[in-house]
Amino acid sequence: MVVAAVVAVAVAAAGVAAAASLEPTRVLLGLVLAAVAVVCLVRIDAAILLLVASLPLESTLSISANPQLTVVKVAGALCLLSWVVSVAVRGRRLTFDASHAVILLLLALALVSTLEAASLQDALVRTLRYASFASLYLVVSQQVGDHVLQRRIVWVLSLAASASAVVGLHNFLTGVTTLARPVDADPNDFAYVLAATLPLTLWLLGERGLLRRLLVVAMAGVLGAGILLAYSRGALVGLGAGLLWQLVGERRHVRVVLLAALLGGGLTLGLFLSNQDRLLNALTAKGVVAERNISERLDAWDAAVRLAVQHPLLGVGPGNYQFASDRVLDRPPSDVNPTVVHDAYLDVAAELGITGLLLFVGYLLLTFSRLSVSVRTGRGPPGLASAVRTAMVVAMAATITLSEQYYAPLWLLGALGACFWHERRHGLTVR
Repeated sequence: MVVAAVVAVAVAAAGVAAAASLEPTRVLLGLVLAAVAVVCLVRIDAAILLLVASLPLESTLSISANPQLTVVKVAGALCLLSWVVSVAVRGRRLTFDASHAVILLLLALALVSTLEAASLQDALVRTLRYASFASLYLVVSQQVGDHVLQRRIVWVLSLAASASAVVGLHNFLTGVTTLARPVDADPNDFAYVLAATLPLTLWLLGERGLLRRLLVVAMAGVLGAGILLAYSRGALVGLGAGLLWQLVGERRHVRVVLLAALLGGGLTLGLFLSNQDRLLNALTAKGVVAERNISERLDAWDAAVRLAVQHPLLGVGPGNYQFASDRVLDRPPSDVNPTVVHDAYLDVAAELGITGLLLFVGYLLLTFSRLSVSVRTGRGPPGLASAVRTAMVVAMAATITLSEQYYAPLWLLGALGACFWHERRHGLTVR
């Protein structure tokens, strides 16, 4: 056995050496990626952090010519595999509750609804995204009591979102894009992720050390500027709801909220003064399409309601709203018609039926309720449950005008909330 292993290693080393002489850069990159994969398989915390880092950068990092093979899906698969290995090898205790049942029921409903979809390919793509976020929720929600990892998740998410914001701002200021966003990202999706991350980033102001706090201040400013210059009304609605929630329910955090507003507004003002023509042109272009967008969204909401009534049990299938909306509105198909409802709740109702809407809303209400209990009883790292609850308010409010059920914030925030909720059940000390 030992001899065979030595021979195998020698053969592999010889193959790597031969390949390195021909394609040294690719071989080096391959070795680095292989090392990362091995570390993630051995350390579940590393796998989780890699997945969290990839979430805001999904549209920024391209790893394949196939648009369906994204860094988030690869990192998610690696994370799930690492969790399975940790359960099988280390015998980790599993945590399941009503929220996991709701998540799995949503996934099962998406799978069944896919069978009835007019476009099977589009349905499978959306269902795969549902599955990836169900896996994200499952794995992260198992990290009960690991406050070090939870704090690192917030740091990694904030750093990755800030990096995405820097890319978006650079593209906007250099004329690559007309709004702040990565080249392949929708400005609404881009701003939504940044807005949901901002409350968590502001929580990091409580970290010790001047350099850390200065870094957090810089990240908050970049996130705020990215949101404002993406000109996403949905993201601004979410931030407005979060601000109102802070002023009414979290009065002790008013100073932090005002600091965030000053940072984002100040940086945006500075960019405006140095790039007035570009910003004015973007505002003008946004104003031109604003009225048309309102009309389109009203039509989209009308179509979604009709589809939900006509298909209350299974909907028309994940990702299939765009193929069914023209039929119920009695108009010919067109490339300019919206492909999503621009309302996550109506989107879920149309594509997964009334059943799916009830499950989705039930998950959101359960998560918010548990976060409120965690805030009241002091579970989780000090103050983090409150920050996650505010981020949840931002995310839920923004989805009133944006179809963001296929993006990570709602599921990652819910998973963190589940971790806090289960601290007492696992016999952990509640501060």
